[in-house]
Amino acid sequence: MTDQEARIAYEQLAKLIEQRHLNWLKAQVEGYLRLGKSERREVALVDEQMEQQDLFGEPAHRSRRGPRANFVGTVEYSPKERLQILAIAIYQAVPHLLEMANEIPRLLRPQPDGEIPRVVLVRESESGELEESKLHSEPPGEKLAKLRELLQQAVDEAAE
Repeated sequence: MTDQEARIAYEQLAKLIEQRHLNWLKAQVEGYLRLGKSERREVALVDEQMEQQDLFGEPAHRSRRGPRANFVGTVEYSPKERLQILAIAIYQAVPHLLEMANEIPRLLRPQPDGEIPRVVLVRESESGELEESKLHSEPPGEKLAKLRELLQQAVDEAAE
């Protein structure tokens, strides 16, 4: 996978999670990426010494390499690393959200009085209207397995 392909894949995944109203996930990943990664660098220090005078009577400087020092700096993640981090975040968050959503109806079994609890999700649409949807008890099954497989492939390809 080239850096350009990784950038395109990252943008597509980021757009997909926005469309699925998972902006919080994108914000967390981008905040993490903004911090960059720590990298240790070894720098040679210069040892300057002042000599008496050069041929023209001017003070002369002589420098030589001194001891090496280690410094920690921050660098940006490569496009492949950015894709890998986003894919891992999605891999960790989305399947768990789906599993939680699928477990809610099972946990809300009929009450002793015979009443069946109903779970309704309400969210605001882009136009500002409230949208209601019922929570269906469907096992994640093949779709979840396929999602995990695709995300794992993205992580593996980005690591190469």
